[in-house]
Amino acid sequence: MSVPTGDTSAFFGGSIPSVKFSSTGDTVLGKVIERELRVQTDIDDPTITLYWDPDTRQRPKMQLVATLETHEPDETDENDTGLERLYIKGYMQNDFTNALRKARMRDLTPGTWVQVEFASEDAPKRRGMSGARHYKVEVWPANAPPVWAQNWPPKFETETATTEQPDEPPF
Repeated sequence: MSVPTGDTSAFFGGSIPSVKFSSTGDTVLGKVIERELRVQTDIDDPTITLYWDPDTRQRPKMQLVATLETHEPDETDENDTGLERLYIKGYMQNDFTNALRKARMRDLTPGTWVQVEFASEDAPKRRGMSGARHYKVEVWPANAPPVWAQNWPPKFETETATTEQPDEPPF
């Protein structure tokens, strides 16, 4: 019997939402707190693995799932922890590869700072389909955060309450 070692929040009634890019200009800022390489699955049936060559079932398509500590809480969701998942695949993978090269980094490791903006969308190639999306991606190493990260952690994090200690023991 195998025991899950990753995110188990779904077991307790919650899960980490994914980053949503609804319209061009939408941007997410955050710090990578964990990442996991996963196979891509069919959107309608997650038990079906996607392959580069479906006929031979060779080379499954992969994606990097990065959990980000984000910059803005959802004010309408009292359970918002500020964590969001970013699914890096397709054109976004190329955009991240270029950003990592520009930053002279080899990997998207925990602690890496990221800024991802939905830049544009191609016209759909077929009716009923979406066009390819393109992103403007910037990354910074953990030890050289961007200017916007100087007031980190985000405002939604709960600060630990300090209790005053009495001058003398109570006994």
